[in-house]
Amino acid sequence: MDNFSNLMMINECLLDKKRVALFTKAVLETVKIGDTVLDAGSGSGILSFLALKAGARKVYSVEIDPAISEIIKNNAVKLGYSREIEIINQDVKKVNLPPVDVVIMEMLDTWLVAEQELPAINALVNAGVIGKTTSVIPAGVRNYIQFVDYDFNFYGFYMPQPVQARNFGVMGRIKSTFSTPLFVDKIDLNKLNSPERTGRTTFISKYGGTINAAVLKTKLLLTKTTATWGTTDMNMPVIVPLKPLSVMPGQQITTEISYTAATGFDAVHIELS
Repeated sequence: MDNFSNLMMINECLLDKKRVALFTKAVLETVKIGDTVLDAGSGSGILSFLALKAGARKVYSVEIDPAISEIIKNNAVKLGYSREIEIINQDVKKVNLPPVDVVIMEMLDTWLVAEQELPAINALVNAGVIGKTTSVIPAGVRNYIQFVDYDFNFYGFYMPQPVQARNFGVMGRIKSTFSTPLFVDKIDLNKLNSPERTGRTTFISKYGGTINAAVLKTKLLLTKTTATWGTTDMNMPVIVPLKPLSVMPGQQITTEISYTAATGFDAVHIELS
């Protein structure tokens, strides 16, 4: 992704009021006066600044993009946080840091399929940056799946491909829903997790028709008391096309699910029988 695209993305996230409000609540619940904090994948730096405002003594702001690192640096100077914040232009998976009290990492996407949240957490655990007493924001994710008949006809062309629900028109293209959201997997982000994820579900089809897609959804647990199903720019539902399967009302359907985290939606395998 080029610098312009990265800058556009961080601005979109900064303007996502629900996202910022949820992380603000989580930071205020978690960061204590005198804590050391790692903000991984800092973007605009807003989460670093929230941690400092909550009383953190030191914040390591790690951002891989050099242009965005400059933005964080400039914002830190303007806000008077230059002494308390250390801006590190590096891949967080390779960073050399001491153990910290709190890790804030919004390198998220639905099911952790494409972004680097899970391998980054694993690297920090292995390096000892995340220890037994470290609090991680978000604390974990819970992944769900729902089976539907989706309209993949776009302007006269049939184009089945993953679709991210970034606007209201995406979900409105669902023609029939065959199941409720079904629990698939949980990932607790304060410990090592295998990138190889699997799940199995069984459901009774509500209606007859053709299942041709799955809606992937993630419930994000920022803390024990703060959770969300997503916002306009974070963990939106994703429609994934499937090999069409004709079903009857009341038919039992079993699904086998597997994917490798942080490798993209092409790595998601969903088999229905």
